[in-house]
Amino acid sequence: MQFCCWENPQFSHAVLYELLWQIAFGYTYELRPPLDLLLHVLCMEDSWQTHRIHKALKGIPDDHSSRDGLFETIHRSKNHYQKRAYQCIKMLVALFSQCSLARSMLEGAGDLKRKWTWAVEWLHDELERGGGHRAPYASTAGSNETANGFFLERSHSARLTLEKACELMPDEDGDPPGGSEEGGGEGDDSSGGSARKQEGVGGQRTLQRQGGNGGMSPTQQNKQRMRRREEEERRDSGHNE
Repeated sequence: MQFCCWENPQFSHAVLYELLWQIAFGYTYELRPPLDLLLHVLCMEDSWQTHRIHKALKGIPDDHSSRDGLFETIHRSKNHYQKRAYQCIKMLVALFSQCSLARSMLEGAGDLKRKWTWAVEWLHDELERGGGHRAPYASTAGSNETANGFFLERSHSARLTLEKACELMPDEDGDPPGGSEEGGGEGDDSSGGSARKQEGVGGQRTLQRQGGNGGMSPTQQNKQRMRRREEEERRDSGHNE
């Protein structure tokens, strides 16, 4: 597959078109093979790598049958197909960790930053939500990749995925005020900047409700929450012993 995709934009497009459909609509316990294949295709370094990553993250528009990107699939699956959303996030963690180009694209695009931050915060909230079908983190929890069902299992693997995802969260404080390197006139900067500032304020309010640390970046707040949870779990395990 990689050999056929190498320096071949038409074949690469066809492969991505099919894989994104399988990831968006396939059974959740059958997503591992297409996600693994997509990761290998995206990590392949040739002159079309940027185009492949862009299509995988943002989707493929088409007049007759478009394909959702991975972030759109995560957003669409967050309520009723949580294991699908989780597996997409886990694949993106691997992509941003292994592929420096994909990491640069994430850090250089404001819309991708916001979508990734939202995805990580959603995963954090789902794994930390108590009651109902949730159980404590345990190595005996069911798999989120091979087990049937729709809701997330609080497995050790899910916890590690969340920790790695938090480490990959870019610092939004470094975004330029205008939001775009290809700056237009002053009027464009003021209108776009005000809309983005309102978005940022809304995001900070959400984080303040969770952690009360409005002055910290999303990355710092998530890492602080992670450390607090680990300390609490260590104390609880000590009491049980």
